[in-house]
Amino acid sequence: MGRKKSKRKPPAKKAADKLAETFDCPFCNHEATCKVEINHEKSVGSIKCSVCDEDFQCATNHLTDPIDVYTEWIDACDEANRTGGQPSGGHHDDDDRDYGANDRSYAAGIGDESDDDDGLVDAQM
Repeated sequence: MGRKKSKRKPPAKKAADKLAETFDCPFCNHEATCKVEINHEKSVGSIKCSVCDEDFQCATNHLTDPIDVYTEWIDACDEANRTGGQPSGGHHDDDDRDYGANDRSYAAGIGDESDDDDGLVDAQM
């Protein structure tokens, strides 16, 4: 004779982690100060730092999450660092600013680059 099967409860399903909607600012380096807002009707995502008022906007679609807008902003900052100017995509609030050595954007790497093509920003003495 066989044993009677015991009824086991199915394992409890874990709740999916919520995706972050606030991120660290690449300009002022404050933690969790950048808030992302996505307008699905207008297909526009925007992110703004509550401390230094830097902002960025990009095109979105129905699959876009807040992390996607933040990574587009970081990619645009990296592109601006490589090309030495304003990135082609997105909108930046301070288009007519002078990026000097004491400017807060200098901390994010938007500054003078040397002519060598090693991809690094040289220190000024």
